[in-house]
Amino acid sequence: DIAHMIRESGLLVTLVAERDRLRQRDCIQQMELLVEADERLVPGTAQIIQQTPGQYLVTATTVKFGRLEVSL
Repeated sequence: DIAHMIRESGLLVTLVAERDRLRQRDCIQQMELLVEADERLVPGTAQIIQQTPGQYLVTATTVKFGRLEVSL
């Protein structure tokens, strides 16, 4: 669900296309806020990390099931 939410928002395409580091960071923050809005997650635990150019790891802690990792 989280991966679909991020893909549907269009932020991932914007992030991959962006070359300016400040705008990339802004886009990552917007995606983190989007993920944090999911009520099934513990607030403040969402984090998005760039693994390689164009590949990102989303981590968060769920209320019921513990740690969650999604690759985009």
